[in-house]
Order: sequence, then C-alpha cells, then structure tokens
Amino acid sequence: MIKEIELLNAQSRNYVFVKADGSFRIVSKKSGKEWITYGSNSRRGYKRIKLFNKEYLAHRIIAETFIPNPENKPQVNHIDGNKTNNDVSNLEWVTSSENRRHAFDTGLAKPTRHSAETKAKLSAAKQGALHPQYNKRIYIFYNKSLNIFEELTQCQLRTKYNLHSSNLHKLCSGKRKSHAGWRCLGCYI
Repeated sequence: MIKEIELLNAQSRNYVFVKADGSFRIVSKKSGKEWITYGSNSRRGYKRIKLFNKEYLAHRIIAETFIPNPENKPQVNHIDGNKTNNDVSNLEWVTSSENRRHAFDTGLAKPTRHSAETKAKLSAAKQGALHPQYNKRIYIFYNKSLNIFEELTQCQLRTKYNLHSSNLHKLCSGKRKSHAGWRCLGCYI
C-alpha cells in the first residue's frame, strides 16, 4: 500500500511516497535514484523526516495519509507506546486527554504532583511523618506575648500554632531570633 504525498513545492527535487509500514520512499526527479528512509530521531524520541525543506513528525504524516479522522481529533497516539513504531496499525487519532490517559495507563507517564498518591505523601510530610528527624528533637519554645513555654517538636508547634515551616526551621537552627512571637530556647533529644 503506497500513497504519494502531493508536493507542496513545485521546485522540489524529489517525489515522496509514504508506505503503511511507516517508511518513506523518496525518488529523485533528476536522476531517478530512489531510497527508503524511516526518518531520524527527534530529541523527544519521535521519528522525523525532512520534506520540502521542512521537518515533519513521521507519525503525523502517516496518520494524515492513511487514517481517517472524522471526529477531527488533534493528536496521534502510538498504541503500543513505542514512539518509533510508525506502522499504520499502531497509530490512532486521539484527543489530548485520551493521549494522557493512555500514557498513564501504559506506564509511559508518571503521576503528576496532584495525584491522590502524591497528595497523601504531601499531607504526611506536613504532619512530619516523612521527616522523623524533626520529630525526634524536642524544642523549648517561649512566647512572650502569650506568656507560655512549650516543649514540642517542630512539627507539633507548626501544626498547633499554624506557623510557616521554613521560618520555624530557621528559628530552631539559630538563623532567626524569633518567629510570630516565638523564641527557641534550646532543644534535647
């Protein structure tokens, strides 16, 4: 199954034929020599081909040539996840969300920081569960305006009084004298 791509530039030196296996047959107009190419790799791992003095992604040309797109979907998906396999049977038209879903389902893309799993880890980190070194040290804090002493870990003080963690860390390490009225008087393990 060979289909010729119409030349966009009448001054082109070559005829270009697209094959269903993902290759391109190029025939020189001048000498009649022909050669087959699958294209070169792009930085992102896709095959690209230079046609008419412009580079194109090979899978898009193959899909546009052989696969009907009645729903006018904007992206081409590699069904097996292999970016270099441009066989017609391995390509399909998809929406952006369908393409992302396919990438997650096949393990090609990692979850974003907003996934449920990541949110649970962030929540645990805010409570100090992922940073046991902050839970081991007990700090003695004093607040003059409230006139109270507290013996707590950094995480406990942060949670109890809703303090910013980076400023609290600077307070405990001696880089800050006070934070939100609190002073760190020392620590013990």
